[in-house]
Amino acid sequence: MTRRIVFAIISVSTFALVLGFSLVVGHVYLSYAKWTSNQLEDDLALASNGVELAGLDYLRAIGRTGSLGADEYRFTWISSDGQVLFDNETNLAYSENHRDRPEFIQAAQTGRSSVTRYSSTLLETTTYYAAKLSDGSILRISASRESVLRVVLLAMLPLLVVLAIAWVFALSHAKYIALKIVKPLNSLDLDNPLDNDVYPEITPLLKRIYTQRQELDAQMLTLQQRADEFDQISRSMSEGLMVLDVNGSIVSINDAAMDMFDLDKSCVGHSFLEVYRTHDFSTAVKNALSSGHEELRLERNGRVVRFSMSRMMSAGTVLGLVILSFDITEKAAAEDMRREFSANVSHELKTPLQGIMGSAELIEAGMAKGDDAKRFASNIRKEASRMVNLVEDIMGLSQLDEGVSSAYEVVDVASVADDVHDELSDVAKAKDVSIEVHSQGRPVEVMGVPRLIHEMLYNLVDNAIKYNVQGGRVDVSVSHQDSLGAGNSVVLEVSDTGIGIPKEHLPRVFERFYRVDKSHSRASGGTGLGLSIVKHVVMYHGGKVSVESKVGSGTKFTVVLPCSPVGRTM
Repeated sequence: MTRRIVFAIISVSTFALVLGFSLVVGHVYLSYAKWTSNQLEDDLALASNGVELAGLDYLRAIGRTGSLGADEYRFTWISSDGQVLFDNETNLAYSENHRDRPEFIQAAQTGRSSVTRYSSTLLETTTYYAAKLSDGSILRISASRESVLRVVLLAMLPLLVVLAIAWVFALSHAKYIALKIVKPLNSLDLDNPLDNDVYPEITPLLKRIYTQRQELDAQMLTLQQRADEFDQISRSMSEGLMVLDVNGSIVSINDAAMDMFDLDKSCVGHSFLEVYRTHDFSTAVKNALSSGHEELRLERNGRVVRFSMSRMMSAGTVLGLVILSFDITEKAAAEDMRREFSANVSHELKTPLQGIMGSAELIEAGMAKGDDAKRFASNIRKEASRMVNLVEDIMGLSQLDEGVSSAYEVVDVASVADDVHDELSDVAKAKDVSIEVHSQGRPVEVMGVPRLIHEMLYNLVDNAIKYNVQGGRVDVSVSHQDSLGAGNSVVLEVSDTGIGIPKEHLPRVFERFYRVDKSHSRASGGTGLGLSIVKHVVMYHGGKVSVESKVGSGTKFTVVLPCSPVGRTM
């Protein structure tokens, strides 16, 4: 702005000087021309009277004396036929006939004439006045003066000198003036426009700035509130949320997405395709930008992730993508488990049904008589009993999965262990296995569901008997222990001297229908759901279960239950 003010001052100064000089020169020139014309006209009148009275002698007399400006003016006496009779500046021998001169023709016709001629060679203007005398001759008087162009050229040097002086003066003062003008503007407090005391001319501007500032502050407050709301919502989301621009660069990302892909805030501004570079994902991004929406399911680092991509548009222009990422690993695992469970149930039910159908067909065909019929009937009863047990176990697991609430009450785990001992004593004797319960001779109580705790302990002891060796032993230990760090807990241990479980099978023994030795399990009448029920009952009571085993030496299951209910989690 300072430069513009300096330039404006110099420009105005130069223009004013040139315009003023031109006006002065023009006025002086026109005044001089008018004075010359008047003077010529007066002198012509005097000279005409003199020639009328004295003739050629008068003209010679004024030439000798210099009267009537004879040394400045040119006097020419022309006869009526155009011959020059007298000329005070030109030799008559070299004079041309003047009958074709404009001033001669006009004077001869009207009695008087005034003609001005311009010489581009000499840059002069000559003015001619002519008068017709009584004898028909013409008396002409003329004077030359510089043209306007010549006057301007002659005045150019002083004009340039004056301009140079003016420029120096303007430069020396223009910057000071400009800084003085600009200083109040530079010191404006735009945060408080109405508090400024400056030029009245900019008061409307300051009022407008104040109004716009208020509007911008309100808009910024609204935007900040919306940004805070979006940030809080995105941070509280368990789903990953990302916003990408049209080039695939990350504009915004929430904590869940950063955790999902091992990123931090520094990833903002970088391309997400550099982090998750897969052909399927790149293709999905392109499809979403063109079609508006795309769904994709991928696996990453053992996790299953589902992407939902939606295109962002404004005024017909594509701005980028909003990508929601869902960690569906547990859901996928649950789906796989359900499929596997359905397949296992179908398989487990199919086996006893085939046995029942086979035995029934033999009896129906009359091929089984006497003891054979009894044997086939017994087989039908066993397979049907197995199916009933399987259905009951499945229903029990289903209730645990669905979190069906049951009334909590005080349960003496030692008493439950004694009941299980009595129920399975005959089974143990048939297998030549001894059962011993160790409970320190006093109640060991927890808050729980008696039916579920009984079923859990029954399954553990039943398995210990089934997979034991002839002459083996089952030990059931129930005791108090501060093992959870949150008050007293009950520790239940069931150990046997059986065949043991190979190390590679230990992580999967609690899975549904998982059998270490399938042929032995089916022969013993197991459904493959006992340990899965144990695990779910323990989890239902907020406890923990673990297993230790060595092939050929036996197995020990350890269950830790809190004395007070800590929540039902499945």
